[in-house]
Amino acid sequence: MRILFFCFLLLTIQSCRYEEKVARNPNLVTFTGTITYQQLEGGFWGIIGKEGEKYNPVNLPADFKKEGLRVRVIALPKKDMVSIRMWGTIIEIKEIALYDPEDNHSR
Repeated sequence: MRILFFCFLLLTIQSCRYEEKVARNPNLVTFTGTITYQQLEGGFWGIIGKEGEKYNPVNLPADFKKEGLRVRVIALPKKDMVSIRMWGTIIEIKEIALYDPEDNHSR
């Protein structure tokens, strides 16, 4: 019972940290999406948001380079960067986590 309570408490604290980070920097974007591998321009990893928006991360961690992986992302759009890929908004990931739509603590 204590372990279950501790896990619940930890998830609640993580959710609060996530919201605080976004509130401190209005330039950050938050979204949920699906990791995808694109065969364009030699191939690269991207993220497609739940509304169909495309994101081109410059720093996707290796552990998240898996086709179809659902993620929650806090990122900074890199408006001063361009890419030969011409696919999606270029972003620098500040925080990324697995996203489970069935989990009430995933936002």
